[in-house]
Amino acid sequence: MVKMRKAQAALEYLMNYWWALLIIIIIGVVVWRFLLSGVVSPPSWRPPFELEGIPITSYSIRSNGTVYLVVENRREDSVTIGYLEVAIGDCTSNWTGSLTIPSQGSQNFTLTGNCALTPGATVTANFTMEYIFKEVPHRPFESITVKVEA
Repeated sequence: MVKMRKAQAALEYLMNYWWALLIIIIIGVVVWRFLLSGVVSPPSWRPPFELEGIPITSYSIRSNGTVYLVVENRREDSVTIGYLEVAIGDCTSNWTGSLTIPSQGSQNFTLTGNCALTPGATVTANFTMEYIFKEVPHRPFESITVKVEA
């Protein structure tokens, strides 16, 4: 008879507080999934870096000093790029011209340089861009660590 009372008490507890147990289980799963398993990371749609809100969505630095960039315009109006430069120590690669990127558009750039970089080396690259947005000139600068490709 004592066992029946314990079972009945346990069953009554589950019937009254099932929702609280469910919430605790859900919170536990969320904590395990996102915090403990290392899943929390920046979204994949974020670009590698931005120059004053203009994303550089892809870049590649070659051992001969040539730099390949993909610049994207996520602004509401067009942006006119006039100059791009990547400086790595004494090595400077640049592109000069006048190219308008429409709103929500992107453009590939090839910056030429004549220098020797060690393939596989990790270096600090200083990115500079001159652009005009809504008739106002801008010259943002960003330094990032990159790996030189062959």
